[in-house]
Amino acid sequence: MKKYNIEGNIDFYSELYKSLDTEESNQKTDEDNNKCLITNEQLQDKYVEMLCGHKFNYLPLYKDLINHKRKFNNLESSSSTLKQNEIRCPYCRKKQAYLLPYYEELGVEKVKGVNFNDGTYTSNYPSSYSDSYYKPCEYLLENPNFNPELPTIELTNDTINNYNMNCKHFKCNKYGTQINYNNIKKIKIYNDTKYYCWIHKKAQIQKYKQDIIDKAKEEAKQAKLLAKEQAKQSKLLAKEDAKQAKLLAKEEAKQAKLLAKEEAKQAKLLSKSKYTTNKLDKLLYIKTQILDQQNVVLGPSIIDNSGNNIDSNTSINKCIQIIKSGPKKGEKCGCNISDKDTMLCKRHNKSVSTNSID
Repeated sequence: MKKYNIEGNIDFYSELYKSLDTEESNQKTDEDNNKCLITNEQLQDKYVEMLCGHKFNYLPLYKDLINHKRKFNNLESSSSTLKQNEIRCPYCRKKQAYLLPYYEELGVEKVKGVNFNDGTYTSNYPSSYSDSYYKPCEYLLENPNFNPELPTIELTNDTINNYNMNCKHFKCNKYGTQINYNNIKKIKIYNDTKYYCWIHKKAQIQKYKQDIIDKAKEEAKQAKLLAKEQAKQSKLLAKEDAKQAKLLAKEEAKQAKLLAKEEAKQAKLLSKSKYTTNKLDKLLYIKTQILDQQNVVLGPSIIDNSGNNIDSNTSINKCIQIIKSGPKKGEKCGCNISDKDTMLCKRHNKSVSTNSID
């Protein structure tokens, strides 16, 4: 190793080794002695000083001892496993045959093997396998060698882990705890009291979580189907209502059409009746006009046709209208009649009709 010459002939490595060999007690200060070695906080009232001299606040040490005895004590070797009346320092891991004192004012629970030791006391925190904390895993595994064509062997304590037997399932050969043991961890309660090893506990919790997700999905699916069905029924109901409204409107239009037709028919009949009355009035008017123009005096008369060569049939079929202007003024028209009732030709019949209407 290369030597370094330092001012004052100081051997750097010698001084370094001396500092490393200095005892821990010589390096500690008063401030370090007043700190909790778990949280590095100042010591509070009712702190605990272990037999090894290390100091801790009560609650951090209490929780650490519970965690160790609850989880890891059974995983220790036989020489390092803590007995019921033993605890160990979390800093130097030295064991001592003394438990923590119990302080009721701190609001902590009595835990057997941590701050309480009474054979008649049943703690909520089992600390060893004898307290039924760890039990064989009850998770059922599929037997890959199972043959359904062969007789099935019932699952018993003798056939639990015998893979050569024709069992449909076999159990895990590891040990574990319940999913919700003591409710120390704030996890969801699954109402499962079986014991599982760490691997199968994780798988079982995942299964329960997936079941919850699947259940929520199924409920959402059913709600969606229900909403869809309700929308379908509402659509059908609206369609039926529209159909009924259309039929009702059609029937009302039909009735209105029939009523209008009937009213038109009645109006036509009334008009025809008025036309007949007007026609009779017109005929009466025409006859009156003719009589006035001919100065005919109603009464007995004698017609002498002996001296005249007049064809009676010809006179009867000729228009009797007196012409009021022109070269033939004052004479009868003499044209062929178009209406036997009026005894007028087409021209004078039309003229008389117009005058009568006016």
